[in-house]
Amino acid sequence: MRTVRNMLLAVAVAAVFSAAGVSRAQLAPPNEMGVSMGHVHLVVKDVDASKKFWTDLGGTAVKLGPNDMIKFPGGVIGLRKGDPASGTGGVDHIGFQVKSGAGLMDKFAAMGLKTEPTKGGCSASAVGSCGFAYTPEGVKIEFIEKPSNTVPIKFDHIHFSAVGAAPDGANSATEMRDWYTKVFGATAGTSGAGPTAAKALDLPGASLRFRAATSASMGTKGTAIDHIGFEIKNLEQWCQKAETSGLKLDVPFTKRPELGITQAFITDPWGNYIELTEGLNHL
Repeated sequence: MRTVRNMLLAVAVAAVFSAAGVSRAQLAPPNEMGVSMGHVHLVVKDVDASKKFWTDLGGTAVKLGPNDMIKFPGGVIGLRKGDPASGTGGVDHIGFQVKSGAGLMDKFAAMGLKTEPTKGGCSASAVGSCGFAYTPEGVKIEFIEKPSNTVPIKFDHIHFSAVGAAPDGANSATEMRDWYTKVFGATAGTSGAGPTAAKALDLPGASLRFRAATSASMGTKGTAIDHIGFEIKNLEQWCQKAETSGLKLDVPFTKRPELGITQAFITDPWGNYIELTEGLNHL
C-alpha cells in the first residue's frame, strides 16, 4: 500500500513542479554578520521514504558524508534515521514558496496526507498561502504561492512558537524576535504580521516568523525537527565573538574534514537547537 501511495504521490506532485527544472542555486549570500539560511534537520523513521517525499516536491538528493540531504533553492533539508519524539518542539512549521499551487492541497489529501488548506486555496493568479500539508512524521509545511518566482519551489520560512521562559523571565514572540536580531543580525521583515504574531525577520534565504504560545513545549532536539541550521561565513571567528559576548556553545567550533564543513551548536533560550555551519555551499 505504501509503495502504491508513494508512486501516486510522485506522479501527482511532480506534475506541479515539472514545468521548469529546479534551480541548483547556492545558499543565499550572507548578511553583514555573515549569516544566511542553511538547513532544517529532520529525524525520520524511514530515510528512503522521506527522501522520496522531499525529492518528489522538487528537491535534489545529495550526500554530506554519510548523511542524506535534500537541496532546495535557499535551503537544505537534512534526514537522520531515528524514532522522533512527538511534535516539533518550538518550531511550529517550515514554509516553501511554489510558483503555482493550484490543486496542490487536493493532491496531498488524495495521497492520504493530512492537509489544512486555506479558505479558497491557491490560484495561478494570486500570491498567498495555499495551506499546510504534513509529512508522515508530522512535520507541518506551509506552501505559499508566488507566481513571479523563476523556480518551481524554494525554501521560504521557519515559524517559531515562543514557548517557555527566557532567562530574564520573558515569554513572548517579541523577546524571541529580539534575540534572533541580536545574535544573527536578522532584519525587520514584511510578512508574518498579525494580532497573534510578531512581525517577521529576514535572513538571506529565509524569513523567521514568531508566534506567542499559550502552553510550554519541549525543545526541538529529538523531535521530528531536531534542529535548524544557519550557514555562517568565517564561522570560527563568529564563534569566538559569540562566546566573548556571553553566548554558550553546546558544541564548540569543530572542523569536519570528512564532511567538508565546520560546525558548532547552540540552543536558543526557548529550547530550539541550532547548528551553525560553514561549507554547505559545496553541496
